[in-house]
Amino acid sequence: MSPRNRQLVVWLALSAALGGCQRVKTPTVVELPPLDTPVALPVEKEIADYEEYTGKIMAVDRVNIMARVDGYLSEILFKPGEMVKKGDLLFVIDRRPYKMALDIAKGQLQQAEARVARLTKDYARVEELIKRNAGTAEEFDKVAGDLVEAKAGVTTAKANVEQAKLNLEFAEVKAPIDGRIGRQMITVGNLVQGATMPSQASVLSELVSVDKVYVFFDVPERDVLRYRRTMGDRPKSESLIADVGLYDEVGYPHKAVVDYMAERLDTGTGTQLFRGVLDNPKKILLAEGMFARARVAFSKPYKALTISERAVVSIQGNKCVYVVNDKNQIEERMVELGRPVGQGLRHIKAGVNQDDRIAVANLQRLMPGAKVNPSVVPMPGPPGATAH
Repeated sequence: MSPRNRQLVVWLALSAALGGCQRVKTPTVVELPPLDTPVALPVEKEIADYEEYTGKIMAVDRVNIMARVDGYLSEILFKPGEMVKKGDLLFVIDRRPYKMALDIAKGQLQQAEARVARLTKDYARVEELIKRNAGTAEEFDKVAGDLVEAKAGVTTAKANVEQAKLNLEFAEVKAPIDGRIGRQMITVGNLVQGATMPSQASVLSELVSVDKVYVFFDVPERDVLRYRRTMGDRPKSESLIADVGLYDEVGYPHKAVVDYMAERLDTGTGTQLFRGVLDNPKKILLAEGMFARARVAFSKPYKALTISERAVVSIQGNKCVYVVNDKNQIEERMVELGRPVGQGLRHIKAGVNQDDRIAVANLQRLMPGAKVNPSVVPMPGPPGATAH
């Protein structure tokens, strides 16, 4: 092909290309209608700063029911697990040997008292003889000494009677406190070892109080300082309260009064032991050894803004909310989250104001700058809950 023909072909190709470009139309931009978006205003609530701890439930009173005298167990007068009152009869040890011992002690007391009565008359008689110079000093000294010895014998005999009465009383084992009785450790017919040597005494059962229980939990030193400062600012009559929740409970439905804080920290763990006392619902819900969650406030209640947990989104590790401005456009607002405050709400420390309209639904379809059609609704709670 000649150079001229080659130039002609190039010119024709360029002309065709330019003609094609002139025929392409610019795309038409279609503006979507504003998205219907439910919005809610932040809710002002009274909250307090607090920390949460793991605790354990313990009985207020626990007593090992032990025999005080030896003997064969003859009766068991309770059913395991039932409620008993202080003074209720629980066990009976064979009382016959102790009844006979009491009778013997009473007889010995009568003998001692009779001897005192006789020697008292002898003393009076010898004393009269001495006044008449018809008696000797040796006779008077002997009678006087015998009378003192006889009176001491009466004192001893009375003590023996009281001891025998106690032993007879101890043969009936009674409840020392109100509470729930455990199972019997020894059955009828077995020999019971008394508490003359406590380490070898027979444990018959155990009894625990159930009206109130303790919750124990360990608090780190950092929080201990907060609580001590908080309590220093409070009146002495105002107690520190711990909210308590059980393993299967939502939230903290129980209230415990913190009645004890250890005076020293455990240097191994850097914690201090706290104890709270709380009522046991229906005297049956809480039992020793149960797991518990304890929450204790270290600040006075104050007003704060809260929003629904569902209104918070995570963007590249930051916590944000979508705010609808006065032009009904979406603004992405970074926020500083506080603690959950229950009912599906979260404390917002910074980032929103009282009159901000917070998007609470369709969040996955929103983006900054988008036009929306807002509709104000109550601040929603957790999924499935009614609005707040």
